[in-house]
Amino acid sequence: MSLLPEIRISDFDYELPADRIAAYPLEERDQSKLLIYRDGSITDTVFTQLSEFLPSGSAMYFNQSKVVFTRLFFKIHESDKKHIEIFCLEPADGLELSSALTSKNSVVMKCMVGRAKRWKEQKLTMRIPHALGDILLHAEKVGRQVDVFLVHFTWSADITFAEILELAGHVPLPPYIKRDDEAIDRNRYQTIYARREGSVAAPTAGLHFTERVFESLKKKDVALNFLTLHVGAGTFAPVKSEYIAQHQMHGEYIEITRELLESLLQSKQRIAVGTTSLRTLESIYHLGIRTMLEGDLSIHDLDQWCGFTHPKDITFEQAIEHLLKVFDRHKIDAGIKLKTHIIIAPGYEIRSVDALVTNFHQPSSTLLLLVSAVTGGEWRKIYDHALAHNYRFLSYGDSSLLFVKKKQHAHSAI
Repeated sequence: MSLLPEIRISDFDYELPADRIAAYPLEERDQSKLLIYRDGSITDTVFTQLSEFLPSGSAMYFNQSKVVFTRLFFKIHESDKKHIEIFCLEPADGLELSSALTSKNSVVMKCMVGRAKRWKEQKLTMRIPHALGDILLHAEKVGRQVDVFLVHFTWSADITFAEILELAGHVPLPPYIKRDDEAIDRNRYQTIYARREGSVAAPTAGLHFTERVFESLKKKDVALNFLTLHVGAGTFAPVKSEYIAQHQMHGEYIEITRELLESLLQSKQRIAVGTTSLRTLESIYHLGIRTMLEGDLSIHDLDQWCGFTHPKDITFEQAIEHLLKVFDRHKIDAGIKLKTHIIIAPGYEIRSVDALVTNFHQPSSTLLLLVSAVTGGEWRKIYDHALAHNYRFLSYGDSSLLFVKKKQHAHSAI
């Protein structure tokens, strides 16, 4: 009998009118609506009231990854009205995006290309104004892998690729926002606590947080903790297979530090801010299980189905405690990096947190499957309510606080 879920992605479709997709952020971050879902009941409030619905002494986990402005617009001819859009995803060697940002003079990137048919074999050139003299940025196609191009970038100044993107890059707004990026997006498509460069899409659940909200959380004795998952373009990839069991989940890099592991044991009530934070915490749990089963730390890609195939009788605390012992044994102080492909779908048990703060997601998406897993299959009730009560959807849309109903498990002797 297969342990993988027999789920039709078509069962997670719903009608999302175009006018419900938020094209712009609200004037103030924390004035978005907030839907509270707990034990089958729904409450409507505003995001500034978030702390009132959280247990005193609980701990929140925020993804501090920072969006890199990775969209570059080139023209084949100076007189062209339309441009070739090159969306840089990750280095050609498959490492995380942040590894390419320190490159000087040259880098090869995996890229999505808009209007690719117009770009033949010629080298494209962009002139970037700079105080010390114009910089010439060149782009040349050097290969193709499935649905992405390999693009070799070279530039005339002795500066990093990160500096090039800061000067010439555009905000990587998701494709469902049907407009060009504007000045407001450079600030608002970024959380106020973003620190670690490496994402090509924002961890959007965090866009609602302000210093005012943080202060209210601190007054409630809610601990604020930060982790890192660098969001890849795969977050927008549609599910093309009929059944989710045939879907290949994208991989994203996470960082696991001793400080993070220790914080996870200090609070019995944890809240993930965003699906990326939840995927990080669940990935850490399953890394702990795999380490227990294999006898030592095994750092390689975390399989997308581990949440369905791993033993269910190991508690979250046991897994984290074991990881800390392994960190001690190997004298790991700086932390480790891991590429996770973990998928959270109906049938998956959430073990790391008691609640999730998240926005409203696209129809027939893996993120909607995650919401269903968190809410025990009640996603449609929640989304019907949000549509009926004029909530704004997707990246710049409104927010929700979804509480998890957990099962009881016996402790493992592993």
